[in-house]
Amino acid sequence: GVSGKCCRVNKKGIAMMLSSIARSTARAAFRAQTGSPSLRTLSILATKDVVGLRSSVVRRVAVSPAIVHHRFLSSKDLSDILKREFDEEESQGNAVMPEELAELKATVEEDWNIVDSELDGSSATLKLFRRTGAAKVAITVHCQDTIAAESEEGEEYFDEDEEEPPVSVRFTVTVQRAGRTMVLTCLSEDAAATVERVAIVSGDADSITKGIDESLYQGPEFTELAEDLQEAFTSFLQTDCGVDTDVASFIAMYADYQEQAEYTNFLKQAQTFL
Repeated sequence: GVSGKCCRVNKKGIAMMLSSIARSTARAAFRAQTGSPSLRTLSILATKDVVGLRSSVVRRVAVSPAIVHHRFLSSKDLSDILKREFDEEESQGNAVMPEELAELKATVEEDWNIVDSELDGSSATLKLFRRTGAAKVAITVHCQDTIAAESEEGEEYFDEDEEEPPVSVRFTVTVQRAGRTMVLTCLSEDAAATVERVAIVSGDADSITKGIDESLYQGPEFTELAEDLQEAFTSFLQTDCGVDTDVASFIAMYADYQEQAEYTNFLKQAQTFL
């Protein structure tokens, strides 16, 4: 029942938080042991909270001492540092899907056909498909299409002493019916799917895989629509299209996992390139 499902979600949330804390602690220990700065100038701080049903990825810029001291590194130095970073990612298991995410994926697969690309550097896109009545619904997510929370001054928010703020993941939903396609640009934040923009174009969804032609009407400014109309579109997305809290949470969590897995693969490919 619903209460049983909530209980399972709470247990998953606790496990995910403990996993996140353990991973952060291990990373800090690894840095202390090596005494070396991270090559990765964009360090990932991820928090996954299935109780609140959110997945957060916050990035901050770190200045390498190599730049400060104007020290030039050789290709061997680069290869050694790449290996160090790859070994760290491997030791933390960042390229392995967390058990809690695998369980949520299994739940989502009861209603959706999930197509995730092989981690070979050719694609970082996740796709989900389903049919509802006479309509074909598809979701497309790129793991790097995220929006970090901003402070009141409009700058990207980060405070080491506070919990990392949630990061929104943008995704596209297409609803194809009778030769026309509704395109909804959406956000997943705090396990809720919301609508940013809506447009309707002629043709099937495959013809707009790279977005709506710029010469066509892109749809109205969504926030300027009547409030009840905005709510009706959101209800259509969540209820009629089936993008419920499970799907929204899965999108955010999977984007986080896939980005880390792709980064690990990047380190591997960079080593073989040298």
